[in-house]
Amino acid sequence: SVNNGITWHVIAQHQPKDFTQAQRVSYNVPLEARMKGVLLRWWQPRHNGTGHDQWALDHVEVVLEKRLWDHEETQ
Repeated sequence: SVNNGITWHVIAQHQPKDFTQAQRVSYNVPLEARMKGVLLRWWQPRHNGTGHDQWALDHVEVVLEKRLWDHEETQ
């Protein structure tokens, strides 16, 4: 969210059948969200009740790849 949680943009959705074992995934943060103060959240919209649909996050990284130069400026 770029407006303190008033609205959210979905970056990815997953189906449980595709994640029966732990795996590494990565996503690009949309350009409009690459700003100071952006909020990220993980959300499960549906579940099968207490004791079901267990999930976990481990080692979350948000990485800024800083460009050292702009190719267009050198032309």
